[in-house]
Amino acid sequence: MAQQATHSPKKSRLFGYLQLLLVTGAIVVALILARAPERIERDIRVDQPAEQAPPAVSVLEQPPTTNFTPPIKLTGNVTLEERVTIGSEARGRVAWVSEKFRAGETIAADEVFVRIDPTEHQLRIREIKAQIRIHGLRSEETSPDDARKQAAWRELFETRLELANLKLAQTEISLPYDFRVTRADVEVGELAGPFEYVGKDASILGVGYQPESLQVSAPIEPQLLENLQPVTGRAARIVVGNRAYEAKLERVSSIVERKSRLIRVFFKFSANSEDLPLPGMFAQIHLQGQAHEGAFALPLGAMQSGETAWVVDNGVLRVRTPKTLGLTDESWMVEPFDIADGVVVGDFPTLTAGAAVVASPLN
Repeated sequence: MAQQATHSPKKSRLFGYLQLLLVTGAIVVALILARAPERIERDIRVDQPAEQAPPAVSVLEQPPTTNFTPPIKLTGNVTLEERVTIGSEARGRVAWVSEKFRAGETIAADEVFVRIDPTEHQLRIREIKAQIRIHGLRSEETSPDDARKQAAWRELFETRLELANLKLAQTEISLPYDFRVTRADVEVGELAGPFEYVGKDASILGVGYQPESLQVSAPIEPQLLENLQPVTGRAARIVVGNRAYEAKLERVSSIVERKSRLIRVFFKFSANSEDLPLPGMFAQIHLQGQAHEGAFALPLGAMQSGETAWVVDNGVLRVRTPKTLGLTDESWMVEPFDIADGVVVGDFPTLTAGAAVVASPLN
């Protein structure tokens, strides 16, 4: 008798689960394969940047040359090389003061402007003369030896007489040159005389200066000073207010100012007169520097930062540092230098040295 095959419920459920897993896996694989070409295509389509051409710059292929004498302009002020402190060598009370002896006035050479009371000195002269007469009478009644002694005494008294006359002359105060009064500190009745007799304050009657002591002082950069060689005697035009004066550069300071690192130069006016400016006034100094032949006249737009220039050398941007000779309203004047294929004119803030560029000649 044949047997009939039988299946348990547990095995049937396991078989069903396996079928479900197989179907689910097949669906997942199908979905992955369906999306894969889109991803691959998307990855392949990454944008690639196109190669950019070098930027164009304007260049001056041949700068014009010219003979150039740089104008130099300095700012300074009128100062005094020396001042005159006025005092009295004769001791006594002030008897008279000239109306011209006050600040702002000019007093001529040898003009008396203060008188000291001469009475004491006049009496001293009378006393010495009397002593001379006394010794003169005695010499007629003495022996030859006594006469020699009397002669020596007479010479002594005559010397004293000369000194007394000198002191008398010193009671009239004047100066041997024209001078301007900047300060007057004396009144009639005040005691005047040398410092050791009247003290410091009373010994100073006033302060003044000679017109020839006026000078103009101005600072200058050491590099700019090189364009003034030779320095001494160089002509200058000095403008103070609305007046212009001719002057010459007389000397240069022997030190460099510590803070500014500048050098001070001094100018002297060519003429001495009452029309010269007053000390303390501001001055503009105009003068010509050293002449240069064959200088490059570059457009102002050729100057880059730090007074450098760019040139194009076989398609590459290079830096040059020419020596600046001066500036005009239209040009940057420099000493000739190697310009390669041309000097760049214009502002290109995004470019740096070594960058590839295309030179475009200026019209």
